[in-house]
Amino acid sequence: MISTGEALIERADGAAFVGGGILFYFHPYNIGCGAEGQYNIVIAP
Repeated sequence: MISTGEALIERADGAAFVGGGILFYFHPYNIGCGAEGQYNIVIAP
């Protein structure tokens, strides 16, 4: 179980700077089940 935002970022499979902020992505099965697909989170300034 992921209990903090810091723990979530540590599990990210990658990150990138995009026009809207910072993108963190998580491959299937890293968080959630595989049927959900890849998760993408953008943190905007």
